[in-house]
Amino acid sequence: MDSYVAQSIRSARRSLKMSQAEFAQALGASQGSVSKWEAGREVPRLETLEKIAELAPNIQFTEGRLIWERDPDQPEPKLFMARAPLVGSFRDGAALEPSQGFEVTFPCHDAWKDRVLKAYDYVPDSRISPEPDSITLIIATLGPGDRVDDIGPMHPLILAKKELGRESLYLVEFHKSAPSRARSGAGAGALWPISKMAKRYLLPIEVDSEGRMLDNNARIIGVQLCALLYTARLAPSQLEPSDGSEFE
Repeated sequence: MDSYVAQSIRSARRSLKMSQAEFAQALGASQGSVSKWEAGREVPRLETLEKIAELAPNIQFTEGRLIWERDPDQPEPKLFMARAPLVGSFRDGAALEPSQGFEVTFPCHDAWKDRVLKAYDYVPDSRISPEPDSITLIIATLGPGDRVDDIGPMHPLILAKKELGRESLYLVEFHKSAPSRARSGAGAGALWPISKMAKRYLLPIEVDSEGRMLDNNARIIGVQLCALLYTARLAPSQLEPSDGSEFE
């Protein structure tokens, strides 16, 4: 199970100020199962994830392990089934490998229904993970009124940068400048690569107070709305045992 899901389950329990035993009782599960979920040793069934989402509304799980986070003080978002063409795949610092004829269907917040949606397969650096998970990123293209400095760290961006005669892609996130630096004219902040490996060969790209990147060789392809995770290392033994009712 990917660590983000394990962390989300643990965060949900802690936000409810419950012990593992209390959390297990509320879900109709055993304390041992909760312990395995939070340690990433076992994958909860979809109905269990739905129960967790009911108890902790700030964390949402849907089919396909699609994970959404939202402000619990805001109204529950309306979702629609969106379609996005799979453009291709990339690693940090590499050129896009195009793909044709594939399409991804996923539940999407209706605030994005008028935007152009695309899908990209992102492959983590194999030097970090010998058997990297496959991650499909769903992105929305930015409109003329969108500013990079309005996009928080919960929504990474795909950045394309011209390097040595080709365009390389990176997954980046925006970090605001400290108030003292912003007042001194240092700009709104900078775009930083997310991968530790990419940080070795991509310098932060400064963003000015108008939300513009200060690098003519860089452009934003889109902002990530969500990600579909496919774990190559998941074994059948890691799945939560079924109660057998589906076979009765």
